Amino acid sequence: IINGGILAITSDLAVNSGTGGVSFGGGVLQFNNYSSSLNFSSVSSLNLGAATGGASTLTGTISGSYGLTYSGPGTLILAGANSYQGNTSVSAGTLEYDITSGSVSVGSSATVTIDSGAALVADGTVDPFSYTSGGATYRVGIINNSTVGGAGFSVTNGTKSIGTLTGSGATTVGTATTSATLDAATFAQNSVSLVNSSVLQVRKRSGSEPQINTVTSLSIDSTSTLKLRDNALVVDYGSSGTDPATTIQSLITSGSNGGVWNGPGITGASRTATSLGYADINNGEDVRVSGNWLGQAVDTYSVVVAFTWLGDLNLDGVVDSTDLGLMGLPGTADWYHGDLNYDGKVNADDWSLFELGAEFYSIYGAWPDDTTSSDDAVMGSAILSSAEAEFSGETNDEIKSQLESQMAPAMSVVALPEPIGNIVIIGISTLLVRRRNRHPSAQRPAI
Repeated sequence: IINGGILAITSDLAVNSGTGGVSFGGGVLQFNNYSSSLNFSSVSSLNLGAATGGASTLTGTISGSYGLTYSGPGTLILAGANSYQGNTSVSAGTLEYDITSGSVSVGSSATVTIDSGAALVADGTVDPFSYTSGGATYRVGIINNSTVGGAGFSVTNGTKSIGTLTGSGATTVGTATTSATLDAATFAQNSVSLVNSSVLQVRKRSGSEPQINTVTSLSIDSTSTLKLRDNALVVDYGSSGTDPATTIQSLITSGSNGGVWNGPGITGASRTATSLGYADINNGEDVRVSGNWLGQAVDTYSVVVAFTWLGDLNLDGVVDSTDLGLMGLPGTADWYHGDLNYDGKVNADDWSLFELGAEFYSIYGAWPDDTTSSDDAVMGSAILSSAEAEFSGETNDEIKSQLESQMAPAMSVVALPEPIGNIVIIGISTLLVRRRNRHPSAQRPAI
């Protein structure tokens, strides 16, 4: 029984002749630079540590309903396929998961908390954070409050799937020599860095609006990707930081890859008539309402990104006369002013995309999700071809004048999905009067 202080061992034989069976009433069992095969089963208040110098390794397993506290100050590598169900706390030093075989189990609401100055590393080919049973998948939430060494939380190999990533810390995915993938429900960190063809992907949202992910500093090298799917991002760089709008624009342009959304950079879902839009709030592109966007307070010194319909320039989920008014205004050729295909200019191609997005918004309503349909692809192609033919050779002012003169009063829209190829459409929301007549081949049948 360890009731207090630190019991430092250099061999498993120091603990019950190597049989384990340690009880904790307080204190820490510290491994001093060796590899241990001890097993810990249903140990209450389990508190492990490791000496500085060379890393220690635990090849044995931890099981039972309790959790784990790691107290450092050195590095402990957990190489066994653990099945403990409680929470993990990393208060000092570095705790590393390096599991290459076996089956891991986690608690349904378990978390790992990384205190300031500590570090958690996820290596190995087996994911220590997720477990699937009976058709349900349980994922560990990560609370990272550390920026030590540039990253309190590092994913260095393989694919790791977690719940939410929260806290005020720094997270890195990949290393100079290895690539990795981190899959998360949402993330909120001080900084995120993706290197060496690595990926941070946010899972498809469950609600009706994009889920906001937040970061103060975002670094993505030329080979790596942030996959937002149908969600949103706020880069809150602060009054003393450098406005990252130009970098965000370049990352989205790269990720778009001509509208296919499979390039490195920042990508969204690949759904007909959608895109990632962005706005630089401190540069006259304030998409907030009373300081809020998507139900959250957003600082003035922020660049926001959202998965939305083509043509939704002010990022409110709809395509309407407000967006039409912003199209082609003098200024930087960016999303907020109508550069919908990220080619650095606003011309007939962008107006055609605006028309496409407005059509789909009138059918499906606000905020598209990550849902694909072959019917949508066919309909979208017909709408786009017709619009391109009509707008070809016309100036921005000529196209805008035509559209402004034909805006209809806003009406309600209700879209009800039916079997493939059918949709019930009641009313038209802020739709051009002529649009249905101009694209008869693109209409879904009303029943």
